[in-house]
Amino acid sequence: MVASTVLLALPLSGCGASEQEVPTPTKTIVSHGDFIEYLSLEKSVEAADAVIFGTWVDSREELLFPIMDDEQDPAKNPQAGVELTEEELLDSANPVTISTIKITKVLKGKLAAGGTIDVRQFGGVKDGVRHADSDTTLLKESKSKNLLLLLTYWAEEDDFTPLNPIEGAWAVSGDKIACLSEAEPVFSIKSLDEVVAKAKASK
Repeated sequence: MVASTVLLALPLSGCGASEQEVPTPTKTIVSHGDFIEYLSLEKSVEAADAVIFGTWVDSREELLFPIMDDEQDPAKNPQAGVELTEEELLDSANPVTISTIKITKVLKGKLAAGGTIDVRQFGGVKDGVRHADSDTTLLKESKSKNLLLLLTYWAEEDDFTPLNPIEGAWAVSGDKIACLSEAEPVFSIKSLDEVVAKAKASK
């Protein structure tokens, strides 16, 4: 089976999504994404648009489609000059899982405790096939609903994705913080206070 390559944890400007009914998948395709690794908590916090503690509420799956607009500058619109049929548009859509997160504490970013945000991750069902990334653990699969998230904007300022699959999502259980991804980062987080200190230093 040939796995496709998907660029992850990068804002996809000019993209929209539509909700889909999720059938029972008949097979799974595991991809490996290319993304920037920051290799330290300090650099990860500096790169993030927002750093929060939050609680997973629920998740839904959608297909993410490229939006065709009139902008002809390829630097601003990667789809410039491209005309897709409805079938080609569907083929180009990527399945994503969108988790609703209730914010409990904001360490960095223009967010407020008590509010909710959507966090997108690659992965979901399309045409009866489940698509997954080898380094991504979906937020809904976390053993703890309490999460530490280092986030970057996806497309809009109220729409986020983890900084990358490995360094952007952490499960919080009491005073323990564990990376959500099975592909562990090169650094660990020893305490909640360490995260708070790094976030204060990056402001």
